[in-house]
Amino acid sequence: MGTPPMVRTLRDAQFQRARFMCTGEQLAELLTTCSNAAPGLLWWAADVQVTGAMDLWSPYRPQAPRLLGGVDQLLSKLRAVDQLQSGVFLGQRPSRQAPPIRDGGFWTEDDDPVESGGVQVEVRAFDTSYFLLYCWDETILAALDVRFFSGRQP
Repeated sequence: MGTPPMVRTLRDAQFQRARFMCTGEQLAELLTTCSNAAPGLLWWAADVQVTGAMDLWSPYRPQAPRLLGGVDQLLSKLRAVDQLQSGVFLGQRPSRQAPPIRDGGFWTEDDDPVESGGVQVEVRAFDTSYFLLYCWDETILAALDVRFFSGRQP
């Protein structure tokens, strides 16, 4: 087992008391913050269910992660989403192969995060309620803390 990740939960308080959670705009803001802190991250997705833009996201419904690309490639896809009902999003440095495969795949409600295998950050969207974030990169985590927690650890 590798180094355990640092964990954050993002709720409405981190999005100016948003009326709705797990919107495409909110996930775009989260992934952009991660990508700005670690330029060049490639994003993978699995177990994605959305309202709005379902045709864009249907290839990412299965539990095996599929490559989305860099943050610029996925921003328009995310902004077309009303809300995420579920989803696992893995940010990985481009020099790596695909994220490690887990028996049974990746599901939003899995008990454990991915075994790092080069994954820097894992973001899960939970049932239009909150985001759960696992992070193995201190630079990314610091950027997320500044943006969403006013610079202090929650």
